[in-house]
Amino acid sequence: MNADLVGLNVNTAQNILGVGVTLSASTVYAFRLHFVLTKSAGATSRTTSLSFAGTATLNNILYGGAINSVNSAYASGLVTASQSFDANTAAATVASGASTATAQTQYYYLAGTVSVNAGGTFIPQYTLSAAPGGAFSTVAGSYMLIYPISASGGATNVGVWA
Repeated sequence: MNADLVGLNVNTAQNILGVGVTLSASTVYAFRLHFVLTKSAGATSRTTSLSFAGTATLNNILYGGAINSVNSAYASGLVTASQSFDANTAAATVASGASTATAQTQYYYLAGTVSVNAGGTFIPQYTLSAAPGGAFSTVAGSYMLIYPISASGGATNVGVWA
């Protein structure tokens, strides 16, 4: 992303990157998703869930990684303790626990695979459990890298695996 993407003060799904991608049928993709959500207003208690929406139908998905959440404005170079996160569903899954902090920043470092049955759009999203009183923004520089690695339903190996 070239600029911050300002979200809405709502408790419905929001697009993390402002765009989605169109994936091909019968293909397995590997992906990496690194994004930062930050806000500076509103103290209503909320959790943050991650999901993937769109028109593609999936055979399966597995993704996870590290999540850091701090009760402060976004700061480059910030070092915090992280928690691990893992999900095997495209449905909304709580990734960051309840917070009433007015200023909050959530750092996500995720990787995974997704097997597509019928091709279509694939859109990473976040959902807040309650409208927090102030919207989160996705920080400029957040990105998703996604690329095909094999046909779905088959085991594709590079090198000799026994």
